[in-house]
This record gives sequence, C-alpha cells and structure tokens, in this order.
Amino acid sequence: MNKQTFTFVAALAAGVPVGWFSVSSPAAQPPSPQPSASKQEESRTNGPVILSELLKREKERQLRYPPGSFQELLESWTDEEVAAAFRESIKSPAGRFASEVEDSISNLLYVEWLRRDFDGALDWFQAEPSFSLKESLVYYLSKAWPAERSEEGLTFATSNPDLFPINRVWPLFGTILTSRAAQGPQAVEDYFRALRQAGITPRFDTSVSIPDGFDFRKLSESPEFSELYQSKNAAAIVRAWSDRDPDGVFDWLVEDHGPAALRALLDAADGSSEKSIPWMGGKMADLTPEQRQEFYASMLGRWVQMPDTMQKFTTGMKDPALKDEMDHLSLQMIYSGNSRGAFLFLDAMEDPARRIELLETAEPHRFFTESPYFKGYDSSTEKHLVEKLKAWNATPDQIRTIVERFKK
Repeated sequence: MNKQTFTFVAALAAGVPVGWFSVSSPAAQPPSPQPSASKQEESRTNGPVILSELLKREKERQLRYPPGSFQELLESWTDEEVAAAFRESIKSPAGRFASEVEDSISNLLYVEWLRRDFDGALDWFQAEPSFSLKESLVYYLSKAWPAERSEEGLTFATSNPDLFPINRVWPLFGTILTSRAAQGPQAVEDYFRALRQAGITPRFDTSVSIPDGFDFRKLSESPEFSELYQSKNAAAIVRAWSDRDPDGVFDWLVEDHGPAALRALLDAADGSSEKSIPWMGGKMADLTPEQRQEFYASMLGRWVQMPDTMQKFTTGMKDPALKDEMDHLSLQMIYSGNSRGAFLFLDAMEDPARRIELLETAEPHRFFTESPYFKGYDSSTEKHLVEKLKAWNATPDQIRTIVERFKK
C-alpha cells in the first residue's frame, strides 16, 4: 500500500475526513527516528491501546518500508489493536465507506478480527445494539463461521431471522448443510424445518459440499425439501445430486415434476464437464415423444439464443429419429430471427436436398407465435436464408415457397 492509500485508510479508520490530511512526497519528509526495540515492545504490550498513536506509528512505518497490501499492514498489528481499530472505525460513517482497498475500512477490520478471534468478534456483534450496523457485517460473520460450530450457527441464525433475508446467499447455510448432510437425510430435513419455522428461506451458493453416499432420493421425499424446491431454492442441492447420481435425479425430476423440470440439469451442466450436456441428449431416448416435446418447449427459448448448446446436446443422441426431431426443432431459430444458429444444423447435413426438404415443411412453434420477446423473421433473416438456398442449389420455385412459408 502506498503512502497516500495508507493515509486514506488511517483517516477513515479514525473517522477523520480524508481532506483533512495533507500528504507530501516521501522526499519532502524528514526521516523519522527509528524507535528502539525495547520501546516498540513496550508500546505493543503495556498500557491501553490508543488508536491515534497506533495510526501514527503505522503512518511513520509506511515512510520507512516499501509499499505493501492492506493485509500486510494488518499483520503487524496485535489482535487487540485490530479490535480497537474496528471499534473506532464504526464511530464515523467515513469509516464505513468503500475505499481504495475496495471495501469499507470497518468491514476489512471486522473480517480480520473474525479471522484472529472469532469469539471476540461474535461477542461484540451480539452485544451491538445497532441493527443497521449488524446488517452490514453479518455476511462476513456468516462466511467466517467455523464448520465445527455449525449447530451453534443454526441457533444464531434462527434467533436472528431478520438478519438473514432471502435476497442473499448466506455462506453459513452452506456450512450447516454440509455438517447436517454428514448425519443423513433426516438431519437435513430437520435443518430445513428449523429455518422455515424461524421464517428463513435459505439460498445456497451454486456449489454445496455433500458427503459421498448421501441419500438424495430419501431427502427428495421429505415435505421440507419439496417446499425448498417449489420456492426455487434447491438448485444447488439438485446440482450436487446430478454430480453423484445423474440417472437418479433425472428419474426423480420426470416422475415428480414433469419433463420440463429437467431444465435444471442443463442449468447445472452449463458449468460442468463437456460430457454432461451430450449425456442429457442421450437421455431423451428414455422419454416418450410427448415428454420430449414438453422438455423441448421448455428449452426452446434458450436454445434459439445458444445454438451451440443445442448442437452439443444433439451429439449425445444415437437414435436417428431423435436427431431428426432436433433438426426440425433447429428451424425455429429462423422464426426467432437467429438464422445463423439454424445454419449450424443445416450446414452439418451432408445432403443439401435434406436441408431444403426440412425448410419446405417447417412450422413455427407456438413459442414464437405467442411470445413478444423475439424479433422474429425479418428482411435480414430472409437475406441470409436466400443466400444459403442459392448456395444449396435450390430452384427459384423452392426458394419462393420457403420464403413465403417463413413469412407467414
């Protein structure tokens, strides 16, 4: 941290407006005397902590030593000094503003205090009367909560439900989930019930840690998990299930929630291995034609905007009849205004006559006849379509028929 940044930090921590400091270059400053080792030891261990002296000493230190990070600065402070600096920083709104170190000084100091002395930082938090101040700091407390004290964390959360609104992902809930999952599905169900009864709807990070051997199917049968799923807050758990037992979660989604619910598995697969999306394409063989159409309809809005994902999905299909379904479905991209996406599929067909045959029999999906969210077939789309048809040696009559078909 350079001298100007440190002065900014020190000013905010002390609650002094930054403009009150006058910072000159190091060359203009007379060299600061080096305190003796005994003097330093005495000032760090004896007598009350005086923040002004602490900040003065750090300001002088910055003039003598190369610039470093804010974390490096804190490493030279004692635990007592960190706690005292935090208490001073919250006395003025200035200490709670974002700064050059990307977060408010009080937040940074509280995070450091939690890291060094969790119990001390927790005791202060529980005794603090200001709800707004607690609101600004509870995320850091949640993130720092020790895994071995997760049950204490659950008691803390259910005793303070107003501090845990649904508009945020709270790391503490993931910590408790991992601990409860090690005890089995019933312990997880009891955990969800305790949160619900306290008026808390948990949201989890995109990835949660669930021990090997956990019985997801048994958990899925519980009313508490059903409630969590219906509130759209079970995605991380479904994702963890799909990582361990993709066939099991596939069957559960179809049986309990219908084919459209399988979309959750593609949501999970977007950030996972290249095998996940083709695997889902291969699983279409396990569905009836009606079930497949229901699933395709749920995915169409995404696929017409992300044709590469749709193409990757198709690579997992072995049955030519299923691939034919996807070829027909790809033409919906033309109706949506994304002709280039449709051409990814059409160009991949070896027989140009097959391409023209598909285009001559295309029908718009109701998604595009009813939805206002797509620009639809326009002059630009028509231009690209005609260029392709000519390149595929379509006759003038075929071109006219196909163009008129998509104009409807």
